[in-house]
Amino acid sequence: MHEANVMRMRFSDYYAHILQEAKRREHTKQEVDTIIMWLTGYDEKMLNQMRESHIDMDHFIQDAPAIHPNASMIQGVIGNQKVEDMEESTLKTVRQLEIMLNELNKHEPLSVILRS
Repeated sequence: MHEANVMRMRFSDYYAHILQEAKRREHTKQEVDTIIMWLTGYDEKMLNQMRESHIDMDHFIQDAPAIHPNASMIQGVIGNQKVEDMEESTLKTVRQLEIMLNELNKHEPLSVILRS
C-alpha cells in the first residue's frame, strides 16, 4: 500500500483489514491486539477507543503512549524497503507493525514476534 494512503487510512479500517487477514489464517483478535499493544503502548481500553474513533494511522502512531524500546529489533522488508534502514517516523512504526503482523500470519510464536 502506498505510504500516503496508509497514513491517511482510518485506524478502524486498517484494524478491520489486518484482523480479517489474521482470522483468515486462523489467528485471534487477542493475538493481533497483543502485537499492537506491545508496539504502541496502548492498553486494551485505549485500543478499543482508537478503533471506535475516526483517527487516522498517522495520528494513531503519533498519539501512541510509548513505542516499545525493542521496536528497533524489528527487521524486514516492506515494499522493497528495509525497515531497519528507514528514518524514525510514524511510517516506520506502521511498517514495523506490518512486519510483526506478517510474522503472525507466517505462524511465528508470539514470543518471537514480541522480541522476547
